[in-house]
Amino acid sequence: MGIRWYGWDVTAEEAERARLDPWAVIRIADDRHDVPGWSNTDLDKAWLPLQRLFSDPRHERVFQPRPGFSLVEGDVRYLSSGEYEAHIGILSAEQVRIISDDVELVSRFDVRAFCRSWNADGPRRAVSEEGYVLQFLEQAKDFAADAASRGHCVMYAIR
Repeated sequence: MGIRWYGWDVTAEEAERARLDPWAVIRIADDRHDVPGWSNTDLDKAWLPLQRLFSDPRHERVFQPRPGFSLVEGDVRYLSSGEYEAHIGILSAEQVRIISDDVELVSRFDVRAFCRSWNADGPRRAVSEEGYVLQFLEQAKDFAADAASRGHCVMYAIR
């Protein structure tokens, strides 16, 4: 199973309400997943390589995560019981627009170079990882662009 990333586009009012009760807003957003004008996506376990892609200091002269990092930022919080709490991220419509513009700039070549430099298990594993990261990068691009084009906010859960 594992820890996965789920995202929904929401209104500014819903984003504000989500700061107090994120699960209530997530239920509302889940219920409208097939309604035209609304979108959600599941980046599976690719949130972690996408975090690294958007923040890997080997590809920057000065380490500073790209704006796209905000779309996948965070991790679960492990509890002493062995359980964990989800990480909830809430992004404003302006952040979503900036993220969408940045994510769109990432090319297949960027992913290939990243996977080859990041994966120490050899070229065969890097090619496999490249396909996985590309698949979910395209989903992230589509999701962010769709939310940005509608002026929606985004909330996500890493759980």
